[in-house]
Amino acid sequence: MTLVAAFRLHDTPALIGDFLLSWDDGSVAGLRKKVCIINQNLAVAWTGSLRYAEIALRYLKDNAHVELSKANLENILANIPEPEDTSIQLSIIGWLVTDKPRAFRWSCKIPHKINFSEPQYQGTGRLECQRVLGEKGPIVKRLSRILCNWRIYTFTRSSPNTINN
Repeated sequence: MTLVAAFRLHDTPALIGDFLLSWDDGSVAGLRKKVCIINQNLAVAWTGSLRYAEIALRYLKDNAHVELSKANLENILANIPEPEDTSIQLSIIGWLVTDKPRAFRWSCKIPHKINFSEPQYQGTGRLECQRVLGEKGPIVKRLSRILCNWRIYTFTRSSPNTINN
């Protein structure tokens, strides 16, 4: 199961991501952090091709030297080099923190369109996450049912914080 999600945790922007890499048949291929703080107002998580994620994240980091606006982010994401193999999948979700925090989703399949809305879920575990978050009870207890040993990143303009389960 793959899951990255951007949602509010006690009214604070939160970004989570699993760490398992898998082959097409579902077998374990390795471990990798899928959450990345790009700069002082942008944090992202990814799902899809590891090789293309590395290219896209490097491009983001190289072009996000200053605090980004919504228009700057849209321009940078639209100009990420397209993969040579058209079967490659990559989705990036995250938080852009400007005058107000904004969750977003971008896909290499539609590179010029960014969906700014919240919450954002991506990956094969997205429906399970939506189901669990929709249940009654404290959110941290609900999250612990599906996020065993995951990292939850809360992101504010002043500083990123890490909460380890």
